[in-house]
Amino acid sequence: MGSLGSGSQREPDGHGSIAWRMAVVEDEAVLADRARELFSARGWQVEAFADAESALAAFEHTAFDIALLDIHLAGKASGLDLLFEIRDRGHETEAIILTGQASLESAVQALSLRAFAYLTKPVDEDQLDLEVAKAQEMVRLRRENGFLMRRLMEHERELESRVEEATRKLAEANRRLAAANLELSAEASHDGLTGLHNYRHFMPRLRAELARAIRHGSEVGVIMLDVDHFKDYNDTYGHLSGNHALVQLAELIRDETRAHDVAARIGGEEFAVLMIECDRDRTVTSAQRIRHAVETATFPGRRDGKGCTVTVSLGVAIGPTDARDPDRLLSQADEALYAAKRAGRNRVAYWVDGVEGEEGSAVLPGPGSMKAVSIPLGRRAGRDG
Repeated sequence: MGSLGSGSQREPDGHGSIAWRMAVVEDEAVLADRARELFSARGWQVEAFADAESALAAFEHTAFDIALLDIHLAGKASGLDLLFEIRDRGHETEAIILTGQASLESAVQALSLRAFAYLTKPVDEDQLDLEVAKAQEMVRLRRENGFLMRRLMEHERELESRVEEATRKLAEANRRLAAANLELSAEASHDGLTGLHNYRHFMPRLRAELARAIRHGSEVGVIMLDVDHFKDYNDTYGHLSGNHALVQLAELIRDETRAHDVAARIGGEEFAVLMIECDRDRTVTSAQRIRHAVETATFPGRRDGKGCTVTVSLGVAIGPTDARDPDRLLSQADEALYAAKRAGRNRVAYWVDGVEGEEGSAVLPGPGSMKAVSIPLGRRAGRDG
């Protein structure tokens, strides 16, 4: 059974308050009746027992606050035996020992069993009344302490629940914030239409990789790419088909470049690729692969569903061989791109400084061939597709 201070073991009296219960274990009927009369008048619910066995049976279903225990009882068990069994079952009943044959041995045994008081017969009623009142106060304090402990535990559980909920909400907020930051970072560094990097991301990477190439004596390649006659494509098939074509073109660029290269949409139909640790031959080869992949692909646009073809012109420059400044290197690739446009489009051109004493020229492998021809760069032509 639980402790006597537990509210779950008690029943309210007729007025809704918690009843006080007393067990009187006394084999002298006159004394038992007097104790019942005395404490019933003070509002106690009193049950009397003549032997330890019947009293112990009552303890199995009743939570007594105070027990008046005579040491010498009818039957085999004494009041001290009963108190031992009460304590062994976990009851916190305050026990007041009554005896007509007091001894040091019984007093020591009673105290070892946490008896509240040890009174000798004949018992003075005022003294008994006082000891019961003190014991009742002890029970009341224990009851209040139990109530406060339960309230404290409830508050602790509520606080833990609130902390757990706040922690969960904070973790969820952090997750949403991280996702939002990731999305914002992607939006800040990627083109919304094609999913490639944008100019804002491309230039810092170009600066960093070019600086690293200068430090370590390696090279980086830059490819500038522009769709041929893209204005005519949009005018003929519509801007929606033009957007689809740009998305498909971006996928082809991804397929023909390495995972660690940086492909970007610079603006409109113009793209750039940063080839990390790549010399001129390998960069030109990559540019040719892109050109060929685009030329042989089928793009959306025609109403008959057969699709149409698109070509691109590409310009290549190598850093730091052609330029040590990132803006100048990108400009070199752009100049080579315009040279490819002037040479007939659908081709790759790359920048060469000081060829045969000239200020600059573009070397142009022909479509589908790596045979090189050289043309002067001259003035930059206006963009005409």
